[in-house]
Amino acid sequence: GTNALVDESFDGGWVSDADLDAGVWGSTVASDADDDDGEPEWLTPVAAPGDNLPRKKQIETVKVGRVGGPFRRRFGNGYHVEVRAQHLSSEQAESVHRLWVSHEVVIEVCRRRGKREVDTNIEVFCEAVVAFLAAQGVDLADPDWAMDDNTVPFSSQVFNVRVLCQYYPQLQEHL
Repeated sequence: GTNALVDESFDGGWVSDADLDAGVWGSTVASDADDDDGEPEWLTPVAAPGDNLPRKKQIETVKVGRVGGPFRRRFGNGYHVEVRAQHLSSEQAESVHRLWVSHEVVIEVCRRRGKREVDTNIEVFCEAVVAFLAAQGVDLADPDWAMDDNTVPFSSQVFNVRVLCQYYPQLQEHL
């Protein structure tokens, strides 16, 4: 059977062609009119700014993604961050470094400073990590840096900040 509460004449709220022709809903806005190519004027694609924009700083965070999951500890909760570094003396003008920063690491660093995680700027935090690595002799411009050294537990392109803090005990104090 049919449901007595449903008005079957209701068409879902769409305007019929007859209502539009009668002018019940107003006239078509000029910017909504189709151009020669069938696309409305307001839908014209515009070039988005690319990653080739000049950087403001030598080491600059360009992307931050906060990750939350069902796990309470460091497995899945934290930040994925992309930092770009400018190189003046290298063939490579810019290098990209991706960091994984767990909430636990940020909390530990904040505890040393008497701060809370929410008071920490994660962009500045990650830029400080990359600057620290450069000061420690990590060649950020060389993607193959220390690849043949089994004692170094990270590459020059991908950093797990927990591992860095274990490898460089002074890193947390630096941050």
